[in-house]
Amino acid sequence: DPSSSVAYIAYGWYLINFGRFDEMRQAMSTAEQLDPVSQNLQSDFGRMLYRARDFAGAETHLRKAIEVDENNPGPYDRLADVLLETQRFDEALSLLDKALAKGGGEAPIVRKAILYARMGQKQKALEIWNRVKNKSSVNQARLSTEFGDLNAAFQALNQALDQHETVLPHIRVDPGFDK
Repeated sequence: DPSSSVAYIAYGWYLINFGRFDEMRQAMSTAEQLDPVSQNLQSDFGRMLYRARDFAGAETHLRKAIEVDENNPGPYDRLADVLLETQRFDEALSLLDKALAKGGGEAPIVRKAILYARMGQKQKALEIWNRVKNKSSVNQARLSTEFGDLNAAFQALNQALDQHETVLPHIRVDPGFDK
């Protein structure tokens, strides 16, 4: 259905996993033209642009997603990731607090641990990490990457592979794993 924004979004996710950033932008621009006020579309477009290392574009779309639905915690988390990569740590922490207040579950807690690790505050990062109840192997790998322990990161990624964690296809293009 060429008028389905959902189809273009799904195709955008497919393209991003293969690093086909220009094609992803085309697919997502078409989706946006079809449904310009979709919060999910804006959030997904922002996340894809984050993975394409277009942090300014990602921020624009994620802020639009927040404008459309300020009660959804997801875009706050995703925007905090963008701010982490642009070293705007205080603003990222503020967004993660908002995500927690809006019922974001454990995702903002994991991201706070990663943020503190990036800031060089290993003890604070570990204190926060220890509050996480459901620790995924991918998140363990992400934190280990921030600590510079690449052996532990690869060990956790192998475990994630064994556990068939669904986010594994995305890590190839995730800036958090650039190290």
